[in-house]
Amino acid sequence: MDFRTLSGSRAPLADRLRAAHVRSILLVETAWLGDVVFVSVLAQALAAGFPNARVTLLCAPRGRDVGACMPGVSEVIVYDKHGADEGPAAFTRLLRHLRARRFDLSVSPHRSARTALLSRLVGAPLRLGYATPPGALCFTDTVPDRGGRFAERDLTLARALGIEKAFTPRLDVNAVGRASATRALAQHGVREDARLVGLVIGSERATKRWPAEHFGSLAASLLARGLTPLLLGSPEERVLGQLVRQIAPNTIDIVGNTVLETLGLLERCELVVGGDTGLVHAARALGRPTVPLFGPTDPAAHLFGERDRPQWLTLPCAPCSKSGPRRCPLGHHKCLRELKVAKVLAAAVELV
Repeated sequence: MDFRTLSGSRAPLADRLRAAHVRSILLVETAWLGDVVFVSVLAQALAAGFPNARVTLLCAPRGRDVGACMPGVSEVIVYDKHGADEGPAAFTRLLRHLRARRFDLSVSPHRSARTALLSRLVGAPLRLGYATPPGALCFTDTVPDRGGRFAERDLTLARALGIEKAFTPRLDVNAVGRASATRALAQHGVREDARLVGLVIGSERATKRWPAEHFGSLAASLLARGLTPLLLGSPEERVLGQLVRQIAPNTIDIVGNTVLETLGLLERCELVVGGDTGLVHAARALGRPTVPLFGPTDPAAHLFGERDRPQWLTLPCAPCSKSGPRRCPLGHHKCLRELKVAKVLAAAVELV
C-alpha cells in the first residue's frame, strides 16, 4: 500500500519495512485501561506480521498488568507521565532508556501530541500514527483517523503495515495472576465450585457507573439463584462496595486489588456485569460472557460477540459523550439511574 507522508511521496511503506529488517517494535498506548485492552488487536497483528520482531508496549501505569497478559507483547515499559516520569529530568531518563532499545518501528494509536512527540524522540526510523494534527508531524507515515469501533480503528494501522488479517481483543492471564486470584478467593472463603459472577461496580468517570443500590439489588437476586457475586473495582471504589453489601451482605467484596489479580478473578467468572469500563472490556477479551451497561457513551463504538448482552436506554440525550462526561450535562443521569435491575438481571440469567 502506497502512502503520501507529510514529507512528500515515498516508496511504499511495506517496501521500506522490508529494507529495514524490522526486529524491534515499540507499540505506544498511554491512555485508559480500556484503550490498552483494545490495542491488543494491534499487538497480535504486529506479532503475526513481524514474527521475528520483539514487540514492546509503552503504556501508563494503569495498563501495565493488561500488557503483561497481552499476546504478542514481549516487554512492557511504563510511562508514568503524571508521576515518576513527570518533568524534564525524568522524561529524559525515560527517553534514554527507550532509545537504548534501538527500535526499528514505532506504532502509536494514541492521539495525544505529547505521546506523538515521545514516539518521535525515541528515534525509530519508521514511525506510524494517525494523520491528526499536530501529532502527525512526529510520524514518518500516517493513516487517516476515520473513527469507527475501537478495536477495528486500531487495525487500520496494521493494514498500513501490510497486515490484513483481522483480530479481536484478547488477553491471556499469566500464572502470577491466576495464583493471586486463587489466594484472594481462598482468603474470602469462596468454595472452589462456586459459580462466580463479577460485578464491576465503578469506572474512571462517575457518569458511567450504574448506581450502587442497583448493583446491591442485582447481587441479592444472583445470590438467591445460587450464584456468588464478586465485587471488583479500584481502591477508590471501596465505598461503593460497602454500599452494595448493605443490600446484599453475602456478596464477596474484593474491590481494590491489583489489576492483575482482578484479571485472574474475571477469568474465573461465569459472567461479568458492569459499565462501559476497562475491566468489563478486559473480561470480554478474556472470553467471558458480559452484560455491559451503557449510559452516556455509545454502545455502537464496540463490536459485540454472541456472549455479550449490552444494555442501554433509548433516551433523547444519550449518548452524550465519547468517553463519559465528568457530570451529567442535564443533571439527572437518567441513562443509568433508570436502567432497571430487572432488565439487567434478565440478560444475566440468559447468559448463565
